[in-house]
Amino acid sequence: MVSFLIQSAFLFLVVLFQISFLNVVFSQASANALLATTIALILSRGFFATWPWIIFLGFLSDVLSMDVVGVTPMVLIAFAYGISFLSRRFLVEHRASGTGLAVLFMIVANIVYIPSIWIVRRMALGEPLSSDGLWTYVSTEGMFAGMLVNSILFLLLYGITLRISHALNFYEDRVVVKR
Repeated sequence: MVSFLIQSAFLFLVVLFQISFLNVVFSQASANALLATTIALILSRGFFATWPWIIFLGFLSDVLSMDVVGVTPMVLIAFAYGISFLSRRFLVEHRASGTGLAVLFMIVANIVYIPSIWIVRRMALGEPLSSDGLWTYVSTEGMFAGMLVNSILFLLLYGITLRISHALNFYEDRVVVKR
């Protein structure tokens, strides 16, 4: 129960940070703590241990930002599965080379995330897809600034996620002696 509350509080704080700070300060740059947290969770605990938390993260983001509910969880789960698949193939470790590869995952995911969220949102609303609308939604200068911001966010959130994961594993694996 304690691990559930700690993980829920952490994800709630990430969503609040995304909605109340990143969306306001980095309006031109596509700063995305949700994507960084998703990749950090996948690399620290694996896909099958974190997919319910990723759905919760996306759902909470959609509800609190008053967006179309279900779009963000679908896109985040697709990215989570892809990152999990690639990280197992490249054996991402918690060392410098593995962290560099994880930052590369973050950069590639950042490039693909914005168009994919636009496409899924348009399909969910039943609106037509057009390349002109996509290119006006995706600004290249915001995307490059977003890559830098998201890489820094990822490194910070990855460290926090690893610490929380290790603490929760220690808490769950402790021996309870009954008298």
